[in-house]
Amino acid sequence: MPAACSVAVDVGKAVKAGQVQAEMDPIDLDQLAMAGGSALARVSSIAAAEAQRRDALVRLKLTDSSARRYVELGGHRYTKRR
Repeated sequence: MPAACSVAVDVGKAVKAGQVQAEMDPIDLDQLAMAGGSALARVSSIAAAEAQRRDALVRLKLTDSSARRYVELGGHRYTKRR
């Protein structure tokens, strides 16, 4: 955000139309746009990593459930022996 670098009037004083009241430091819009793009890329990366983490947890639960089921079925001899 730009900041005021000088103020030409006092608080509460009357001003005339067109009178300079303050000057601001210029900002580089390209730098702001690049910073915003970088932040968006980081958020996207974090969202993708979180989706991968959730997918891995679901796969782990499925694998664990399947393993327990095969053990249970093997105890009843419902599965083929090799």
